[in-house]
Amino acid sequence: MANRQLVLKSAENKKKTQTQKKTIAEKTANDTIRSIARKSKNTAAVKKTNTTKTKTGNKKKKSTKAKTVSYYALTRTGYYGFSSTLPLLIIYQIMAFYLNNSMLTGARSGAESWILALFSFLGTPGFILLGAIGASLIVYFYLQKKKKNIPEIKSFYLLMFIESIVYSFFFGAIVMRILKFVIPGIILQTGMPLSKSQAIMMSLGAGYFEELVFRVILYGGILYLVMYSANKIKPKSDHKTLMMFSMIILAVLTSLAFAFAHHLTGEPFSVYAFWFRAISGIIFVILYQLRGFGVAAYTHAFYDLWIVIEAV
Repeated sequence: MANRQLVLKSAENKKKTQTQKKTIAEKTANDTIRSIARKSKNTAAVKKTNTTKTKTGNKKKKSTKAKTVSYYALTRTGYYGFSSTLPLLIIYQIMAFYLNNSMLTGARSGAESWILALFSFLGTPGFILLGAIGASLIVYFYLQKKKKNIPEIKSFYLLMFIESIVYSFFFGAIVMRILKFVIPGIILQTGMPLSKSQAIMMSLGAGYFEELVFRVILYGGILYLVMYSANKIKPKSDHKTLMMFSMIILAVLTSLAFAFAHHLTGEPFSVYAFWFRAISGIIFVILYQLRGFGVAAYTHAFYDLWIVIEAV
């Protein structure tokens, strides 16, 4: 009987021990699961925090990039080039209308006269087309500004103006003194008597329209067509050599055309004046390529103004 009780008691103790072990194992497993869950939660929180920090950092980088605007890169864009020269065009047109009592005839920039003559072949529809092209350009550059998010920084216009004056002084006044010493008055031999007001008006028109025709349309336009065609024919090829070669050839050809064109408006031909203008044309091409239409047009206009001041 005593032995039987001992056996029963031993079995109970063994069962109790097994139960305790099972409880401890379950508790340990639950603790492990909780610990893993806690770690996962912390890891997810850390990842979320890091993601938030990364996004914030990217936003800061983007905002920093947006704030860090390059004056030289921005003022080379077509938008700044054409918007900055609108005052030049408006002043020229007002002076031309006042001095000529006409919007189309009288003393005008040779380059503008060629544009008007080209569209006049079509009569009234030609001038409507010219107006439509002008309006289309305004819309195009406005849409480009919106699409590329080009910031309009007013102080940049003033800096472009000052930059052009500096270039024109060194490029124009000093060179003109040398030219005037060799061949006095060569630049203003246009075949028609010019008053000082007319000469100033012609200088402004030359700055705008000669740069538009010879640098933007002939040089820039043909270069764009050449590179566009090359990319269409061989899209995956590197066209740097072709681009450099095209730039040099076009710079020379358009500069020779620029020099020759001045003798089509009535100025007697002179070898010295021809090559002086041809070299000037190459310098204007370089200026256009590096600084855009706006700076090139104003530099040309101021350059011609210094000539007027010296020669008239």
